[in-house]
Amino acid sequence: MIYEWSNHGDLQTYLRVHPNLPWSFKIKVAWEISSALSHCHEMEILHHDVRAHNVMLGVNCIVQLTNFETARPQSGGKSWPLKDKDEILRWTAPEKDSSETRYTSECDVFSFGVLLWEIVSQTRPFDKIKDGTEVFEKILIGERPNINMYMKDGHQISVASDNYFKIMTEAWSQEANHRPSMSSICERLRNIFHTNINEDEIEYTENLSKENDITVLDPLTQTTTSENILTSNENNVKSKEEFLLEKARQYHDAKDYFNAWSIYDNLLKSDKGNAEVKFMVGSYLVHGPPYCQNNDIDKAENYLREAADDGYAKAQYLYYQLLFNKAGKYLKLAANQNYTEALYDHGYHLYKGTFERRDPAKGAESLIAAHYQLHNNALGKLNELEKRHAKEKKMKKE
Repeated sequence: MIYEWSNHGDLQTYLRVHPNLPWSFKIKVAWEISSALSHCHEMEILHHDVRAHNVMLGVNCIVQLTNFETARPQSGGKSWPLKDKDEILRWTAPEKDSSETRYTSECDVFSFGVLLWEIVSQTRPFDKIKDGTEVFEKILIGERPNINMYMKDGHQISVASDNYFKIMTEAWSQEANHRPSMSSICERLRNIFHTNINEDEIEYTENLSKENDITVLDPLTQTTTSENILTSNENNVKSKEEFLLEKARQYHDAKDYFNAWSIYDNLLKSDKGNAEVKFMVGSYLVHGPPYCQNNDIDKAENYLREAADDGYAKAQYLYYQLLFNKAGKYLKLAANQNYTEALYDHGYHLYKGTFERRDPAKGAESLIAAHYQLHNNALGKLNELEKRHAKEKKMKKE
């Protein structure tokens, strides 16, 4: 089998090797994992082994959910036997205290809740307890990993972290029916990332390696290996919009269109003067799925026109293509209503294949119809096109 190379290895190791990672990075990773797991649940696939060890970090630390060895369809039978059961018990939902209990999507959600704590703490849950069975006994009576150490004066350190912990504690609820769905978790984490992350919440620490062997330390401060790690120096800190735009570009290049669209769409609302953002939103709306949920040509035309007027070359060309195709559509509509000039033009362009696939037979029909409606040039144009077409066929044979 062929797998995509993961530049930064598994998340568990990355969290241990790079202490004091900023909140923005942690929320970004949590959101991307939730997006992957939400997609699995939409496809009715249960992962069965959600933990940092089974999350890989690729180019620009983009998350890749992996190890589907024990995964199965939601409609399948009993759980698969686990190879590392003693270790996995640290992330196991309490209702799975019996092998006869069916594994559900809520079990994945519970494991994800523990994974959220793992991301925050950058340590293994109940790390001081060696025996996984002893850990599971604590889970069965409602004990969870300690979150008090991540509070200041009895409160969470920020609005973003407060909402993050709410999701975490709901996800690892003792009662399965009290846990939120992965799709709602994904949406909430996405909102946390876009709404609450700002420059003041991006934490830079002296403990981060001075050697730049990390491609990305923060989703808002993506750098290449040739660049230095950003510090909190005012001369180095980019605006939130610049950081998000760079992140959107990276998602787009990685063909992660869902996350790219989410950022572009939000940027358009906050920074309506950026020609690149208007072009990308317009382009996504032209193409529709998989770039965005629906295509909307009217909205796309407005955004592309604005970006074209701003001098953005890519927008100018795509706007031209859009208008060109739109012209063909309206020409066809007018021809369908037997408007003489439209019949003539549409027949000519059909014969040549200007707007759509070349169709000499239908083009001839339209030109003849224009001739019958007393268009002076229709018959002459048809004769000219047929002679040219016959000449082309002869040249191809030769």
